[in-house]
Amino acid sequence: MAKKDRRKDVIADIFVLLPGRDCGLTHPPSPCGLKKCMLFAEALLNGSRNVYDCPYMKEQQRGSIVLILDEYFR
Repeated sequence: MAKKDRRKDVIADIFVLLPGRDCGLTHPPSPCGLKKCMLFAEALLNGSRNVYDCPYMKEQQRGSIVLILDEYFR
């Protein structure tokens, strides 16, 4: 499957690992600078954010996301 075809699946895989607080909607501005976790998942894939931009993630979540990104960019 081409990377472009996998993009939405990878974003979804990242999204389910995020805390899901959507803190930019409830308490703007959010620590990551985005309104929703879905936007943060896309930004992680685009490289405009990194896993440490979300202070609510646990290390296990960060590690899993890094593995997903590593696999995607191989």
